[in-house]
Amino acid sequence: MVLRSLAGMVLLLAAAPLCAQGGPPMQNDDPSTVPDGHFEINLSVNGSSSGVAREIEWLRVDANYGVGERTQLKVETPVTRHDENGELHTGLGSTTLGVRYRFLDQDQTGIDLSTYPQVSFDLLPASEKHRVTSGDREFFLPVQVQHDFGSFKLGAEAGHTFIEHVADEFVWGVIAGTDCWNEIECMIETRTHRVSGANTSIVNAGTRAPLVKDKLNLLASAGRGIGPDSPDRPDWVFYVALQVLR
Repeated sequence: MVLRSLAGMVLLLAAAPLCAQGGPPMQNDDPSTVPDGHFEINLSVNGSSSGVAREIEWLRVDANYGVGERTQLKVETPVTRHDENGELHTGLGSTTLGVRYRFLDQDQTGIDLSTYPQVSFDLLPASEKHRVTSGDREFFLPVQVQHDFGSFKLGAEAGHTFIEHVADEFVWGVIAGTDCWNEIECMIETRTHRVSGANTSIVNAGTRAPLVKDKLNLLASAGRGIGPDSPDRPDWVFYVALQVLR
């Protein structure tokens, strides 16, 4: 499935020069890191809906800081509204701490390659008590890779989420993008989650548009589930954010 998705993206984007992609507003990440001593802060509203649940994060604060040429630190926390089987729960979602390290650079080795371990946990006991979260701690261990094919840049991500009290999750996806017009980026991706032998996949399209050059960007994406119908397959997903660069 990944190979078919990648081939489809290549055919779709072959006519346009590609630029760097991955990371917000997309679900797949790329190997790039925030420049040394600089911040990247994404203030987003995002959500998804499926046959069993609807979730809206009214505010997700995703703060990133560059340390050296290859390392990035992250802290991320959402305010979540979760509706499952008619029961509505609102509060602070799981907090995520992460460290990205890019250990191969394309200039020297032909590919960019990074890992981005992240741990998620409840900052407040009330999050589990009010059923905003499951209360399970999680550890996500992904790998991101990117290679330039002349003007092409294609990326992929794969990872394993270790979850405290339920079945682990595996994720993988591919992504590509193009400079559409006047420094506005357009991107497309597929991403698959596998839990207990069952796959849930989405296709997602997004854009990054500069509002104030090198200081403020508008990020947006929207997508839907693909593949066999199931209660967990998303009917839709979306993401809208202001990205502050300092």
